[in-house]
Amino acid sequence: MCEGGTREEEEAMKKPLMFMNKPLSVRRIIVYIFGLYLMTFGIAIAVNSDFGVSPVTTLPYVCGKMFNVSVGTGTMIAYVLYILIQVPVYRKEFKIVYILQFPAALLFGWFTDINKAIINPLGTPEGFLMKFVWCVVSIIILSIGLTMYLDADIMAIPPDAMAVSFAWLTGKKTGSCKRVCDIVIMLTSLILSLIFLRSYQGFWVGTIMHAVFNGTMLNFWRKLWRKPLLKFLYGEEIAAKIMAPKAAPAAKPAAATEA
Repeated sequence: MCEGGTREEEEAMKKPLMFMNKPLSVRRIIVYIFGLYLMTFGIAIAVNSDFGVSPVTTLPYVCGKMFNVSVGTGTMIAYVLYILIQVPVYRKEFKIVYILQFPAALLFGWFTDINKAIINPLGTPEGFLMKFVWCVVSIIILSIGLTMYLDADIMAIPPDAMAVSFAWLTGKKTGSCKRVCDIVIMLTSLILSLIFLRSYQGFWVGTIMHAVFNGTMLNFWRKLWRKPLLKFLYGEEIAAKIMAPKAAPAAKPAAATEA
């Protein structure tokens, strides 16, 4: 009995720790954190470009201006709001694991402030062409980080999780709900900016460019190196299952933790 129990314990110890139905490893955590870091680096470049920030960054940017705090702190304020919105959406189906969005939000805001401090000495580019170049660079960097963050699949940041919550509630596709949420966030930001700041802060050509090309660049990077990235994260067998074509499952509350 003792020997049998020992073998069972040894086998249990050999099994990897699972999170989101995938093995949780150091490399997965590192890729997730580095992906978040690159996303905020792209956001910092977009803010300093003075060419318009990405749609999902408009509310954090306006909150920062309204409360006279950093963009990172504005991000935390907006992201906490997104988490609170999910509570009445899920009601009794709100799970304790969703609270992990708070540390993800704090990390995202902290990274934003760090990268703003790195970018600030470069100043703001002058002229339409240089602003355009900065915006393109921000889209490229942000989309690379987005690819890594999504495939590491540890915890969705609040704006994405909020879109997933509405997809669960309505039964619509997450992508469709994401677009609607982005539009609502942009309109809310614009209204707040016009009322409290008497101008349209953070909105310009770059906002449209981010709205149009972030998804396009995400698809480009995924076609280029998603398969080797998944192999690196989970091994060949699990990567093959993830890449295999499959019918879209019905939306479930657990999807709130997925990016």
